[in-house]
Amino acid sequence: MWIKFICCVLVIAGGINYCSTAAIPSYIHICHQSDPQLNDCIKNSIEELRPQLRNGIPELDVPPLEPLNVEDIIISRGVGQYHFMLNLTNVQVFGASYFELNKLKLDIDNMIYKMSVTFPNLRLKGDYAVDTRILSLPITSDGQFDANATNCEGVGILKGDLVRDEFEHLHFSDLTIDLKIGDYKLRLDNIVKGDETLNEAINELANSNKEELIKISTPFIENRAAYTLLKIANQIVNNLEYDKVFPK
Repeated sequence: MWIKFICCVLVIAGGINYCSTAAIPSYIHICHQSDPQLNDCIKNSIEELRPQLRNGIPELDVPPLEPLNVEDIIISRGVGQYHFMLNLTNVQVFGASYFELNKLKLDIDNMIYKMSVTFPNLRLKGDYAVDTRILSLPITSDGQFDANATNCEGVGILKGDLVRDEFEHLHFSDLTIDLKIGDYKLRLDNIVKGDETLNEAINELANSNKEELIKISTPFIENRAAYTLLKIANQIVNNLEYDKVFPK
């Protein structure tokens, strides 16, 4: 669900910054800082980059968006008999390349980038481990999960500065993310081994309490997203000479 921001952060990091020592590919549209239509220029760059983002850009260490692999998402709340812990691992996300960029606002002087993104439909598959209590029944189990998330929206604020090593390049110092998850459908396999009737009942319960589960999970997703995206974005821009790829 939080993967919606990977695409937009990568576009800002990779769409206006590219390796200055190599020929610029035809799908990279250079935008000048002085362009009075800078936001529109970058939005056009995003559309030109979309096909490459689907397959990844190895020279920038940009992973493919179809599917996009995520290491883990850990959601935890409460202690004792009221505890809830869900650990999602080996997550594959499908549909991230069909993002819609709603708004993009750049503060070039202060290097602050604000973006609003919508993902109409995302599918997530992977492994889960759960430890909780449902209707007085302790549940400790693991297996595979399959989820669909629809109408997910988010706003991200990315802050950066210029640092000099061998050359001057952009470094992102902070990312904050505010997510709104529209709807979802979740299925966990083999929650109670050998009892398919109880499995169906627990899955039905999880899908009938969406508002509460979204409320519990969103802060963890936001924090994990910010940490992961900041790491990926800096991995991209560390080798890119700022003035040559984002000229004035």
